[in-house]
Amino acid sequence: MVWNFAPSGGWGYAQACATPILPGTERSSLMNRVALLTTSGLFLLLLAGCSQGAAIAPRSESSPTANVASSPTYSVLPVTPSPGRPTGDLAPFLAQLRSRGVTVEQVAEAQQPFLRSIGLRLRLSGGPLAGPVEIDSYAYDRPTTAADDAARVQPDTSARWTEPNGNVKTASFMWAAPPHFFQRDTILALYAGTEPTIQALLTDLLGPQFAGR
Repeated sequence: MVWNFAPSGGWGYAQACATPILPGTERSSLMNRVALLTTSGLFLLLLAGCSQGAAIAPRSESSPTANVASSPTYSVLPVTPSPGRPTGDLAPFLAQLRSRGVTVEQVAEAQQPFLRSIGLRLRLSGGPLAGPVEIDSYAYDRPTTAADDAARVQPDTSARWTEPNGNVKTASFMWAAPPHFFQRDTILALYAGTEPTIQALLTDLLGPQFAGR
């Protein structure tokens, strides 16, 4: 970067200032002062350039918004469409939960092999709940369809159902925690756990559990 100034920059100015003819000692002293001033000017110019470069260099710090938690989403997440699955509208059930002061966070799709509807896993907190809990919620196109799927679940939470080809299947499951099934109208909900406040809330909204431990 220094040598780019050599042909026509600061060095040309030093030569122009050195044009008058002076006695040897004075001329030498003047030339030394001119050279010193020119060199100092270039040095300051380089420092200014380095300072400007540092000011615009990208910062390695993470964005201040990177760790900001997003607000809960209350619109219903889309579920994967699948022919023959009687999936209905879950929004009214979410509205019922929110009307009780419950914060609803939609986590992911939920599926069970014995239920035809594709549901959503919900994380619930606040309101009457003692702490955050998760439930699986399923919406059906008609109340009769929801009741038919509920009938597949036995009182001990094993399942028995007939496939479209006529084969009858039965299954028992190892639940991570005691399961509780609730159903009313087009909504079916599954909670696995022992927290009484969520069981009381689901009983209030969907009626007593129809299967559970």
